[in-house]
Amino acid sequence: MLDDLDIAKEAGRNHALVKTFDGIPVNDGRLRISFERVRDWPCIAAIEVECGDTTLKVNCGGGAYKDFAGDVPHWPEDPSALDFYTDWAVHEFGASIGAEAGEIWHQIDGAHPRTSTWKDGPGNFLPDERPWELVREEYAFVDAFEALRGRIQGKGSLERFDYWLHTLAYLRATAEMNCLWAVFNRAMDEVRAAPAEQQSALAHEKALPARVALVTAVTKAYAQLLGTVSTYGELGTICNLEAHTFPAMLDTPEKELEALLGEVLPREALLPDTYTGETRVVVPAIRTSRRPGEALDLEVLTLSPEPVVKVVLHWRVMGEGDYTQQTFDPVARGVYHGRFASFPGNDDIEYYIEAVTADNASVYWPASAPDINQTVIVHSTASAG
Repeated sequence: MLDDLDIAKEAGRNHALVKTFDGIPVNDGRLRISFERVRDWPCIAAIEVECGDTTLKVNCGGGAYKDFAGDVPHWPEDPSALDFYTDWAVHEFGASIGAEAGEIWHQIDGAHPRTSTWKDGPGNFLPDERPWELVREEYAFVDAFEALRGRIQGKGSLERFDYWLHTLAYLRATAEMNCLWAVFNRAMDEVRAAPAEQQSALAHEKALPARVALVTAVTKAYAQLLGTVSTYGELGTICNLEAHTFPAMLDTPEKELEALLGEVLPREALLPDTYTGETRVVVPAIRTSRRPGEALDLEVLTLSPEPVVKVVLHWRVMGEGDYTQQTFDPVARGVYHGRFASFPGNDDIEYYIEAVTADNASVYWPASAPDINQTVIVHSTASAG
């Protein structure tokens, strides 16, 4: 009946494609529909069968929908997505806000705005021509989630909450960044279109303030992004931002704007080169087990407005005695490495990491240390003879 059916090609994205066939013979009480897979997977959303005065409508693979009968029976005991998010939020953030946080995540599941796309690689941002005042209304869920923060109990729950708050705030901040990028582009277009003798003055009047506003938005987004970094994968998100977006958004326009202005950009029109957030200790690859006698290799990253003077590992046999202290070796700016081989060979251990800054302040990883620490169990792998 059909050759090389391509739903996306015929109907486009998020549009229904309806095919009608007349005069189909049914001799044994069964109407059989089959597809031969060519690429991806064939699918049917619904079937409508008409025979004389009888009509049968079926929602394929789902429950009843409007006047379409359900293909799959509804089981009330099946958990909903809200059940999942509530359970997850209770275990992430505690019972004090679990239900409310779960409701927020349930509402944005599959429906939150997207500020980046795939263009020559992941994590590319593009200018958004819409006014930020209008776009901001799409991010009310960030404020709703942030409002729960003051009711959280426990350092570990708060750290996990802040990770997700930074993640959502980064999403919102990049949306503002995209909008202000478009504003800057329009200002630059206006300067380029002006007579040569007017370009410098117009660049000072319109393009430079737009550049400062854009850099301010990028700085805010970057600060939120740094609050999420806890793995090597998240470090990759920073690389994507700097490698895929900054050249077109900031670097190339910087040179052009300086030429139009006839001078270098002021400090406020450039990204800051210092970190001003809270001191953070990041262990990007967390070890939870080791073989008997195996040394423990740990890499630690630090973010701090004050210089970090030392990073110390505190460890002990799980639940026993005092902690032994060993110092990490500095490898590069904010990067420390340690290979610790002095653990008892067959004992499970617990440990935490302390970063000491120049003003003699200590920051710990995990955040719940030393009350609740990271544990490493010893396991052996049996080999088959």
